[in-house]
Amino acid sequence: MRVETAVEQYGDLVIGLAWRVMRDGEEAKDIYQDTFIKYHDALNAGQKITRPKAWLCRTALNAALNRRRRLVREQSLDENAAEVWEPGTLGVAERNLLLRQVWLVAERLPAEQYKAFTLRYTDSLSFQQIAELTDSTPGAVRVMVFRALRKIRAALTGQYMCESLIKENKP
Repeated sequence: MRVETAVEQYGDLVIGLAWRVMRDGEEAKDIYQDTFIKYHDALNAGQKITRPKAWLCRTALNAALNRRRRLVREQSLDENAAEVWEPGTLGVAERNLLLRQVWLVAERLPAEQYKAFTLRYTDSLSFQQIAELTDSTPGAVRVMVFRALRKIRAALTGQYMCESLIKENKP
């Protein structure tokens, strides 16, 4: 499929997917542009793309998640400290810190678990929708999300550290 045809048929899907992950119009536009440039380059390199919709969605999703990970890493707690710890907002501050911890832990998940977790809990997509976007099955997505949640809970409650030490000390 030619690039122009792909842009016409799947452009809205790609920009929508990028926006749902990034929640920022300019970032979504950058990802949209990068995705179709990669598509163009792949075609020019002779790559045979039999399922352009899946290829474009997977490429846009990976680009958006990578960019989001990078942006989270670049933010420091010091930048947010002044706005988070205002008088009278202790509940908001605790919530923000907990969410930040969740995403810091989530960033360390395996790539497929991170994608599934992000699409499920930031975009509220169904397991079926995530499966279509990631070229997987709803059952596999359900397992990835379950494992991601289990790892996040363990890391936040300190169980992960304990389990790791137990595994290391077993003969």
